[in-house]
Amino acid sequence: MLLDLLGPRYRLERADDRRPGKPTDLSRTPAWESVQLSRNDARPTSGNFMKMMFSNFVELHGDRSYADDSSIICGIAQLAGLTVMAIGQERGHDEISTRITQNGRTRPEGFRKAQRGLRLAAKFNMPIVTFIDTPGPDLSQEAEQRGLGNAIASTMALMARLDVPSVSVIIGEAGSGGALALGVADRTLMLENATYSAVSPEEAAEIIFQDVDRADEAAESMKLTAYDCRDLGIIDTVVPEPPGGAHLDPEEAARQLRRMIVSELVNLQSTATKKMLKDRYKKYRNIGEYSSYFSAALTREVNALQNLVSSGARWITRRSAPTDSPPKPEKPD
Repeated sequence: MLLDLLGPRYRLERADDRRPGKPTDLSRTPAWESVQLSRNDARPTSGNFMKMMFSNFVELHGDRSYADDSSIICGIAQLAGLTVMAIGQERGHDEISTRITQNGRTRPEGFRKAQRGLRLAAKFNMPIVTFIDTPGPDLSQEAEQRGLGNAIASTMALMARLDVPSVSVIIGEAGSGGALALGVADRTLMLENATYSAVSPEEAAEIIFQDVDRADEAAESMKLTAYDCRDLGIIDTVVPEPPGGAHLDPEEAARQLRRMIVSELVNLQSTATKKMLKDRYKKYRNIGEYSSYFSAALTREVNALQNLVSSGARWITRRSAPTDSPPKPEKPD
């Protein structure tokens, strides 16, 4: 099966110019409600989505250095006939699975396992699909001793320079560096009730209000919902969920997500590699670059400079233009 997956591959092409519709903003979920939905124990995890969306999945284990991290699922699979590298952060559902995966908190060996999959994808020219669902990385002393910071940074650097198409999907709670490590992709999708933030609302409330019970107020100001992230240019597309959340109809949520991923891969595969890398670099360089005051000041300076140049050009034109009046007679000595 593995040889078949790495052999000749199909290429996705769009039959017409129609693209999947985008959800409207009429039914935006409040921020705190999105936080609760993203943490729902019944919400589909990366493993659930992979089973419902992919076929012929061959999982990879271990980082070839220390151990195998159960919070990262990595393997080769087929999506609509296309061989892809699938990498996902697994949180688990029940008490036993969440204890094994540490509720999705990735260890250094998990990031190194993801790097192993990324290099394999680049070697065999396979598109990459990552699923992000983590409250953050493992912050234990043992993880720091095994090189957590370097593992996160090197994973981000590797994703940024890969010459194959990549799509990241935020399916639940995306927090801190654990989410950033697998989020440097050409296209970033986000489920309607997922969240994306640097710290949790509880941590933000503790910092801002010195009161954890005001986490709902902090959540509103953090702009962590899917629509907020789209408006800020952090993500590209919001993927609609079934009414009430993905946990109420996982199959429909997977169908919607699969359709959007396939659409994005079609667009990326029709883009030249050089342009794809240039667009990826420009995308992440521009994130966070926002200042209405600076923009207005720069506009005023440019307009003032243009007016100065225009007035100078008009003055030079008047000075150099010939006059039609006869020359004045010279006075006799």
